[in-house]
Order: sequence, then C-alpha cells, then structure tokens
Amino acid sequence: MTPTYDQVVAWQPELMQSVAQALRSLHESIEAEAPKVADPVLNLTAAQWKGVSRSAADGRATDETRWLKSISDRVTDLATTLESAQPGVRGAMDALQAAKGDADAEGYFLRTGDPGYGIDFDPSRTANPEAKYNAQTANDWHNRLLTLGQEADTAVSEASSALSAGLSALAGLTPSSIAQNSSTIDPGKAASDAQAIQNGTATPEQRARFEHAMRLTPEQLATLGRGQQIEIAPEQMRYMRLAAGAVDVGNGELSGIGAFDQFGTRPGDESARSALANGLQVISNPNVHSSAGNGGLAVLPQSIKDSLTDPNLVDKSRNGKGFFLNRVGDNAAIGRLLDTSSKEYMAGSDVNKKLMDVAQQYTNAQADYEQKHGPRPAGMGVDPFFDNMRFMKVDGELRLDDGGTTSIAGDIQDMLSVGDDKLAVHDAFSGESGQDFIHDLMTVQWTDDGAAAGTFVNTDSEDAFVTNPDDPNDVFQSKLTGGIMEKVAQYAHSHEGWESLKDIPGADNQSVGQVNPEFLRSLAGAMQPYAGELGGDNDPRSWVDMSEGPGPKGFNADNVIHGDGGADYEGSSRIFALMGTDTEAAKIFYGGAMDAVASEAREYADDPNDGSAADHITTMGTLRGLIDEGLTYASDDAAETAYDSAHRSWEIKKETFDTLMQGTSAVADSKFPGASAGLQAIRGELEGGFVGEEPQRTDFNPENYKADIGSRNGLEQGQNLGDLRQLIATSVPGDVRSQLDADFVNNRADWFNGDGSLKSPDQISGLVDENRQNKYVQSEISTGFETIVGQLDRTGNSDDNKLETHYNNVTGSSPEARRWE
Repeated sequence: MTPTYDQVVAWQPELMQSVAQALRSLHESIEAEAPKVADPVLNLTAAQWKGVSRSAADGRATDETRWLKSISDRVTDLATTLESAQPGVRGAMDALQAAKGDADAEGYFLRTGDPGYGIDFDPSRTANPEAKYNAQTANDWHNRLLTLGQEADTAVSEASSALSAGLSALAGLTPSSIAQNSSTIDPGKAASDAQAIQNGTATPEQRARFEHAMRLTPEQLATLGRGQQIEIAPEQMRYMRLAAGAVDVGNGELSGIGAFDQFGTRPGDESARSALANGLQVISNPNVHSSAGNGGLAVLPQSIKDSLTDPNLVDKSRNGKGFFLNRVGDNAAIGRLLDTSSKEYMAGSDVNKKLMDVAQQYTNAQADYEQKHGPRPAGMGVDPFFDNMRFMKVDGELRLDDGGTTSIAGDIQDMLSVGDDKLAVHDAFSGESGQDFIHDLMTVQWTDDGAAAGTFVNTDSEDAFVTNPDDPNDVFQSKLTGGIMEKVAQYAHSHEGWESLKDIPGADNQSVGQVNPEFLRSLAGAMQPYAGELGGDNDPRSWVDMSEGPGPKGFNADNVIHGDGGADYEGSSRIFALMGTDTEAAKIFYGGAMDAVASEAREYADDPNDGSAADHITTMGTLRGLIDEGLTYASDDAAETAYDSAHRSWEIKKETFDTLMQGTSAVADSKFPGASAGLQAIRGELEGGFVGEEPQRTDFNPENYKADIGSRNGLEQGQNLGDLRQLIATSVPGDVRSQLDADFVNNRADWFNGDGSLKSPDQISGLVDENRQNKYVQSEISTGFETIVGQLDRTGNSDDNKLETHYNNVTGSSPEARRWE
C-alpha cells in the first residue's frame, strides 16, 4: 500500500549516512584485524608444529582470513548502497512536501493520514480566502500528490531491495568450516534464558538471544497474515517450545498461569514479555511448519492448554438463572499476556482462537445474566436459597456489588485483545454461534464503554481497500475485512437485530450507542468504507467476485441491503440507524456516506452518457434516503416527542456537515479522493438541502419537517435534491460550456470561466449587475443547475429526475419509524 504523507515525512533517511559511516569504520577495523586471525598459525615454524593436522590448520586459517577480507569488501558495498540511496529517498520526500505546500497555498489540503491521498478544499486557510473550488484542480492535485507518494515508496523499496541483496551476499560468505560449528539459535539455552528473565537475572546476551529466537521475518509474517504456511528452522521451533515450557514449570515461586502472568513485568522487561507472547502465537499457529513439529494447540504449555480447553468454563444452575464461571482469572491472565503480542503475529493461531472461544462463552453468560433475569435484590447477600435467585459464582466465589449484581465484564475485556487477530475473528463470526457473539459483544455493559470489544471490528481504513491489485497481502486483507464487516451487517440489518440493539434489555432500554459508544465508533470507522455498497453501489471495484482493480473486496451487500425479503433498502436503513445512536459514530459513518455521494456525483459527471451512468444517480438518491431514514429511526428511538426526534436528527446532520466543511472527516477512501472537496464547493445549497432549517419547538409540525419520514410519503411535500444536482454540475471536469445548449449558455455567459468550466454556486450568487444588485436569485441558480445536469445527459442513459425516485424508494414506507400522535 502507498504510505501516507504522515508516514513518509516521518522517515529519517539521514540515518542511512550515519550507518554508512559506521560501516566504513567497521571496514577499517576488519582490514586491520583480519591478518591476526591467520598469522598466529601460519607463522608457526615446522619445528613448532608438524604433523598431518598442520596442513588442515593452515588451510582453515587462510580461509578465515580470506573470509574476513571478503566481509570487509561487502561491508564497503553496503556503505556505498546506503550513501547512494539516501539522496533519492530524501529527494522524493522533499518533492512530496513541496507539492503539498503548493496545494495548500491554493486551498487544496491533503488528508495526511489517508493512503488514498484524498483532498479537502478550504480557502479560509490560504492567502486568498475568496478562492473557489475547481473539481479538475482537485483531481490534478490528488493525482500529483499520490504519484509523489508512490515515488517516495518506490525510492524506499529500491533502497531496501539493494540492502537486502547486499546483506544476502554478506550472509553467503560464511565458510563451511565456521557454518558447521555454529547455530543461529541454540535450543539448549532456551530454558536458562527464559528462567533468567523470569528471575530478573538475565544478562543482555540472554535477553537478546531470547527475543531473537521468538522473531519471524517480515516475509514469514506476511505469509502467515494471508493464512498460508511457512517453514521455520527446527532449532527455532524447539527453542520457542522449550522456553515456553520453562516458564510453565516455573522457578519454585511461580509456575503455570501465574508464571505467565508475571513474566516480563519488571521495568525494562517489556520487550521480553512481548517476545514470549509472540512465541506462543507462533508455536500454536497450524500454518507454522518445521521438521521439529508443526504449530498448533497441542504444543502450547500444559497450563495454558488446560485453562483454554476446560469443558466446564460455564455451568448453568438447575433453574438456568445462575452461572458457575470457572478459570476466569486464569484466562484473563492469558489474555493480558497475549495483549502484548505484536499485531502482525496475530494471524490465526490456535491460542487466539481458543481464547476467543472462551471469551465468547463468558460474554454470552454475562449477556444472559444482564438481559434475561431481574437483578438480585440489593443487600440480599449470600442466601441459602440463592439457587432460586439470579447469581454468578466466579472461580468459586459469589460476586456481588452494592447493587446486588455481578459482572465479569472487566475480566472478559482482558481476553478481548485477541480481536486483533482478524483471521480468528472471521472464523468466530462465521461460526454457528457467530451472530450471537456479535450481539453479545455489542450489548454487554462493558466497563470501558466497549473499547476492548471494539478491537474485533476495529480495522485500519486501508485494510478495506485494495490499492495494489498485484499485492497478495493487500487483496487478502481487503477480502478478510469485508467478510468480517458483512457478518456484522448481517446481524444489524434485520428487524430483530435492530430491535435488540436499539433497546437493550437490562440497560434501561438504551441503545448500543448509549451503552457502548466506543464500540460503535470503532464499528462506524470500519463500516464507513462500505457505505456506498449499502446504497447499492455496483462499481466493479467492490464486487464480491474479487474482480481486478482497486477498491473494497469481500463485502457482499446483496446479503444485507434489503432485509426481510423486501426491496426498499430496509436492511441498510437499520445499519445506518445503528450508526446514528451515538453522535460521534454518526459523524464518522455519515461523513463517509456523504463522501460516497460525492464520489458518485464525480463519476457521473465524468461521463453522464456512459451506459452505467444511471447507476450513479440511483446510488446518490439511495444514500441520501438512507441517511435521512437511518437518522429518523435512531432519533425516534432516543426521543420522547416528534420534536425531540426531529431536533436530534438535525443536530447530527449539522455536526456532520460542519465536520465535512472543516475538511476533518475521517473518510477512508473514495473512487475519486478529491471528490469530497466538491461538497465544500456547494456549502450553501448543501446546508439548506442536507441539513435544513433547525426545528423549533413552538408550533412544531412534523408534516413540515422532511426528516420525519414516517409521517409523509418521501419528498412529495419536502425539498427536492437540488444540492445533489449542484454537486454533479460542479464536479464536471474541464469545459462544461461546450456540452450545453447554445441558448442556455448565451443567457448565462457569465456563469462560465474563460476555459468553459462552470463557476461555483457561490461565485454565481455573487455576480452583480450595473446597479450592484445580485443578477441571480437563489431559485434561478437552482433551476439553472438543474437544467445543466439535465442537458449533460445527451443519450438518455440516465435521468437525474430519478434522484427523488430513488430517495423515495428508501423512505416511502419506513416500517421502523415511530408514528407520533
């Protein structure tokens, strides 16, 4: 994937020069020391040493001197490689930074954390605050900056390849006489290394050896990340297993789970603790093969294996109201250790899968306890007849808080770090009880507002999108991420799913956004790239058949968009509604949806006469309908009156709009990364059309408020989607004038720039006549833009009037909307 701007500017190529200088110093030292290896042997006289071994000794001494001389030459080559590569990397970085500065000066601001190099437009931050948005300029800046980012990546990749070649040449120089008597990893030292770290007596050499033995190469990790097999040296597999076993045996004071829980917890031991966790990931991964045995559950230390496979982790009482939960403390300790694993090592290991299964069992018990039975009476304490009550016994003890209830949410949260293993998450969500697990993760009353549970759905924005179809890791991650999000969507899209998520039993009927806002914010960011797919986007980039090209993969929206057998996007509306139950999550997700609208507008504007142009009209109207209907559902659920619902919906739209206008929305990607800046170019119309007027409590009439969808038939009594038409018109790149009827152009000649491009609505509204009066009122501008969009379609392949049709297809029935009295 292309590195983001932030990642590029964080590079420190000058360090290459420092390393090169150190290598040249090493070269000089080797040159000086090389003769000292052989001379003490070669300088012995025949009288001092004679016999059949003398010839072999002389040969080895000569070989080792020659080897050191060759090493010296290769070290010099490496220094030269570093010195040669540094200017290229620095030059690429400087070019990117300079171009960003030039774009900033024109008001086109790069999203510095976006691997897609998206552009936002904000003239207020430039020397010319009156500058106006131009779609072609935005696209040009996007292409230029993305190209420079790719060139920077290429410069680093070429330097890396050259260094790898040099290092490989260096490694290949070892003479057989040395290679036969050395081992990179010595399993015989595994137990003593581990126990020394455990006791706090480890030498720097032992620490370094321990951490090195637990480490895989980047290539091995990438292969594991794709769910494919790797081969490791038998010595490494033995070292890892013996070291883990030594920790299990303990030091006389601690053993078993307690030893693993305390391992590497002294100050300065953090890297050793992480190394042990990584080693457990490796030895329990079935895709790790070795002549010393393959990875898997069976080779884990016995105490960990016993804790994860106990058949009595959750026992229900006779009447089903109580739970006996066993090994909670031990499994939480395993979770705390695995939490220190490096993310790239979490790739479908059995230790992760089993701990995830354990967490699923505990989570289901906690959800059942919270949601299906009334609370134990406050002050009840331990009662001899508690079997008739609701209770939890945790590791043999009856836990009760001041309110007479029990929670192991904090213990389970220690186990949920395994959510970073997306291969394991995909398997868990796809399993027989996967939908129940998704429900429980969203609805348990977590003590951290769902932050730990959010790791199961939290993905980097670039994971959803394929930026390089030739990169198997890129494609695989996109498929995997899309598959996980589809499973979540499958639960949330149904009527039953929405009912269970908007009114959680045992939580005062609060919604997911109220009970677990951190979880929902993670989910909103992860689901955001699929907003267009939920609106019916048929772009081949996102087809589930994994067709060639960039874009999101693996998310089959056909399985979720309609729901319950209908054809009115009710499934998608419920997913949009879920995202609206928390304001911050709504801003994230709806910002992505509006960016998808802008991308559809840009693609339509590129060629309104294309055979697939009608699809973009469909998606734009559908997405706007989903935003309104989803917000209505979410706002109705949280409101006591029609006014409260309308006002909450307006507030979320206003905050989303303000965020978009500031250019700070965390939009993951779009087909045209500069397209969302077009939203800023139609600020006035968008605020009126998308946000609307703030509802007033006095004389509030739901019939007059367009977001109260359930009280009327779509847009028949409301505004049209003029803001979307302005978005289309302002997104047309280059010469618009030549594509329009001559009469229209002659009557509005001042609407166009010298190159034929269309001025922005703000520029047109600022035109004045000879009396310094505005030449065009807002209604004339809106009508004019509607005419422009209509004339762009010369072949009749599309019909912009269907924007309202598709909006109404979504909002016409609204079965989940509340009918206010």
